[in-house]
Amino acid sequence: MKRIICVVLSIIILFLAVQAMACAQSSGKSKKDKQVAARICQVFKDIPDILMISVQESILYVDISKAFYNEMMMDKLEAKKLIKLWMRGMRKESGKKIVTVWVYVDTIKVMEGATSWTGEDKFKFF
Repeated sequence: MKRIICVVLSIIILFLAVQAMACAQSSGKSKKDKQVAARICQVFKDIPDILMISVQESILYVDISKAFYNEMMMDKLEAKKLIKLWMRGMRKESGKKIVTVWVYVDTIKVMEGATSWTGEDKFKFF
């Protein structure tokens, strides 16, 4: 639970000020995607449970550790809040109104947050 709170606070920092330092744990398809991923990843550089951030147009891929996933599953409301913050950050950084966040453990998709055409955010836990 404390880790989730720390991550949420880290994401809030993203909205206040994004540092220019590059993050080795980010990737993207295009130059813009790489820049968006680097800015979002910068927030998580000191959190070992966020293993990789990748962006492809309006999709944010977040690879997390199994331990962090287990913590998130203990409190799904907090997990939804965290995914919603990632979505908000993705909207801000990419300029897209409709975004999707896919959360993976290893190569398995475990959570998803997506904006519908009506602007409603929907969440799935697999």
